Amino acid sequence: MKATYRLALIFLIVIKPLLAIPSFLGSDGIVASDSSGQFMAIATGSSSSLVGGIYLSSDYGLSWKNSTVPSLIANTQITPYPYWVSISLNSTGQYIYAASNTGSIYSSSDFGNTWYLVYVISANLKSIITDTTGSVVIATTKTLVNYVSSNYGQNWSQGAVPSNINLMSNTSILNINPIAPSFIVQPTSQTAYLGQSIQFTATAIGTSPFYQWYFNNTPISGATSSTYTIQSCSTLNQGSYQVIVSNIAGSVTSSVATLGINYNPNVVAPVFLVQPLSQNVITGSSVTLTCVAYGLNTLYQWYLNGNLIPGATNSNYTISSANASNAGNYTVKAINAGGSLLSNIATLTVTGSMGRLVNLSVLSMDGPGSQLLTIGFATGGKATSGNQSLLIRGTGPTLSKFSISNPLPDPVLTVYNGSTAVVSNDDWGSSVGNISAVTQANSNTGAFSFSSSSSLDSALVTSLASGSYTCQVAGKNGATGFAIAEIYDNTLSSNYTASTPRLINISCLEQISSGGSLTAGFIIGGTTPIQILVRAIGPTLGATPFNIIGAMTDPKLTIYNSSSTVLATNVGWGGNVAISAANTATGAFQFVNSSSKDSAILLTLQPGAYTVQAASASGSAGVTLIEVYEVPSN
Repeated sequence: MKATYRLALIFLIVIKPLLAIPSFLGSDGIVASDSSGQFMAIATGSSSSLVGGIYLSSDYGLSWKNSTVPSLIANTQITPYPYWVSISLNSTGQYIYAASNTGSIYSSSDFGNTWYLVYVISANLKSIITDTTGSVVIATTKTLVNYVSSNYGQNWSQGAVPSNINLMSNTSILNINPIAPSFIVQPTSQTAYLGQSIQFTATAIGTSPFYQWYFNNTPISGATSSTYTIQSCSTLNQGSYQVIVSNIAGSVTSSVATLGINYNPNVVAPVFLVQPLSQNVITGSSVTLTCVAYGLNTLYQWYLNGNLIPGATNSNYTISSANASNAGNYTVKAINAGGSLLSNIATLTVTGSMGRLVNLSVLSMDGPGSQLLTIGFATGGKATSGNQSLLIRGTGPTLSKFSISNPLPDPVLTVYNGSTAVVSNDDWGSSVGNISAVTQANSNTGAFSFSSSSSLDSALVTSLASGSYTCQVAGKNGATGFAIAEIYDNTLSSNYTASTPRLINISCLEQISSGGSLTAGFIIGGTTPIQILVRAIGPTLGATPFNIIGAMTDPKLTIYNSSSTVLATNVGWGGNVAISAANTATGAFQFVNSSSKDSAILLTLQPGAYTVQAASASGSAGVTLIEVYEVPSN
């Protein structure tokens, strides 16, 4: 009885200093003393004989060291733990592996300096080893083998086994032989109705089996239990299923089970009430294909050229920005538990890029006061967002290259939003950065180059939010001369989409001398035609609310193409209903009355360069407003 009490007392004393870490003692091993009475802890063993590692201490566990097996108390019994960590050494004393029967494997040829994790398991701390100085503790667990601490468990971290670990050549901690998996229940083939829930089941025996299900030989993410459930079957689930079960001792693959999908004869198959229609859209446009099918709990699946479109499972299929890859033949399959039906083919054609205004310009005699060259422009457009990159120029000296006499010698360019100056430039060559930006934008837009970087022409590149702006070109020190104000869309064609802001309006108010004219130019880019509203306004300017004195009484409007061919002309708009509608669509103010001599032309133009000219039909002088609008499509 004395030996028994002494054993219990020692057990309690040893456990206390190790409270900072889980104890490896208890049901997983036994504490005993050898014939000399020296304390020893047996980490583990078998149910019939001691096979475990022996750790000796003269101070009841505060400084543990590995040792050979001393003399043991006869008939010592050690209860085996079903999931254990094994440590083995070969005959030369080299460390071979630390493992468990559920699959953690760590290997090293130099006593653990290099460890490799093969499979992670979980359990409590199972054994503790210190190095020869007693300063480093190695704790083996079922989640991560190899935790290191210099203060016996208070600051644990994963680490490599130090080279001075005191392992003996015959040390072994319960080397268990795991059982390889084998099936006692195989998955079976099934047939289901559309929408029905089904479950595949398999059962394997062996040490800690791990399951992985496969569909058509591809692993199913998250399918790692003995059952695999499909909540609502569709034709996409039709195919072959099997499961592979593995553990540290090996793996086994089940037989193949197939899933077939049938239609329920008691449910009415779908019928199309609305078939998808063919469409022709421009690059960058949004397009929606639509169908309507009648049938109980009908599902949809869209196809392009016979290939399934992932995620396209609604009655509508929308492409937010169409491009060439979206062109082709579309069909949609309507499916319910009673059957399926494939729609008619709807062909989507994607052509070029949207026609749009890419350049607006006005050439005029510029000077102080009423002669100041001022043009208005607007950027934006239906369903657009963000900012637009623009090249804005006030050209004077370089006009001499085009045989224009008396150019404005030193123009200063300023852009306003309302009365607020947004950006300005005096001499485009004033900085290296501006020279680089303007030169690149000239190339992007096709704008003519300036005579030199030292010319006194003005130009800048800016990004503006959608809205209305005023561009003013003024001669320095009150100088006069001909100048041209230009606004270019600096958006690269490759970057343009239907949602990109664009130029939608230009306007210029000028005093036209007797027999003179006001000229504006514009360029339509892209590949598709657009509708343009062009106006030359005089009488309405003299009426309320404008009340401009000296407004031209009979402005005549003429539009030319790039070959100087007259495309259209107008003197007096005559109350044209289409013009009134276009005024409303563009946001332009209406004329004072249907009999006013204001002029307007509405026409659809192909991409290209055009010129607008306003002059008095009778050759008289007066103030005239010339405007060019993009008419938005419905």
